[in-house]
Amino acid sequence: MIVVGCLVGINNKRLREVFKGVAINTADIEDLNKQFPNFKNKLKINSDENAIFCQENVQLTKITLLSILRYFLKYLKPGIKSYKKFLTNCIKIFKINMGINRKIYYIRIAWGCERPFCTFCVERLAVGSSVISKPKEVCIQEVKKGLEDGYRNFVIIADNPAAWRGKNGEKFPDLIKAILDVSPSIVISNIDGAHPYWLLKYRKEFIKLVKTRRIKSIMSSLQSGSDRVLLLMNRRYTSKDFFEIMRSIKKSNPDIVLLTQIIAGFPSETFNEFKKSVDLVIKTKMTNSTIFPYYCNPTTPSAKLPGKISDEEKFKRIKYALDRFGSEGMLSFNLGLENNPIHQKTKAIYD
Repeated sequence: MIVVGCLVGINNKRLREVFKGVAINTADIEDLNKQFPNFKNKLKINSDENAIFCQENVQLTKITLLSILRYFLKYLKPGIKSYKKFLTNCIKIFKINMGINRKIYYIRIAWGCERPFCTFCVERLAVGSSVISKPKEVCIQEVKKGLEDGYRNFVIIADNPAAWRGKNGEKFPDLIKAILDVSPSIVISNIDGAHPYWLLKYRKEFIKLVKTRRIKSIMSSLQSGSDRVLLLMNRRYTSKDFFEIMRSIKKSNPDIVLLTQIIAGFPSETFNEFKKSVDLVIKTKMTNSTIFPYYCNPTTPSAKLPGKISDEEKFKRIKYALDRFGSEGMLSFNLGLENNPIHQKTKAIYD
């Protein structure tokens, strides 16, 4: 058996307590070739031809409908206004082909994180501490193959997609434009994980692309609505910056689906500061928000910060956020742990 994945980089010590065999970190995925020297088809970091991405119709009917029903019954505030918003948001998500039935083609455009790193995240330990951008021509080849296979909906993925850079000084908006230019039938169902810093940096060029209405959704993590906490997180933007770029995107295409994430219980965060996060998500009229409880990984800079928040307080804040979002008709989830502290380190589920 060979263990391959993020755990090797993020917590190799714990892995070695239960597994002594060959283990390969995500950032070193090409080392897998050393285990099979006689294989003719080698795994290459600059191509997804060996990667296992779901390119078929994925039936999520039962999971999706049950999640929506549970949220509807538990958090949605009764009333015509909230019901109407809730129904509108659900329809929006389904219309972009990201709901019950999916026929989407994934294009991974880069690997790795970039400096300066977020103080709460260990992802760089798994995926690498620099951005490796896939050449534009390779991305375009994959798009064309998707078209040949009958796909029209594409999802752009990377650890930090908007940080993509081309070898000739090309920027992320240049790549997105090149992908859309392949065929007028192409739709980008989602750009997953676009850091607000880069959306702000390329604001003018990116807004032009949004106006085409061929980018159907964007996931961009707010993390906190408090400028003090954002500074501690090393996120490189302010709450006002986030609001302004999201407002510009929404104005350019009112039908676009905007997805975000916030963290509950970052060290020293007060309840009022967390409330600012909830307020900002509502103010920006996000379609969906996922709430993560802060997890104190000992390898992160944030682990050294004073003012740790108890699990009970994190749950209280998550419940508050879900109630607020429910009153606004938002389809929102609590991802990270069950409402029981003993499961924090062992489980990750949607509530």
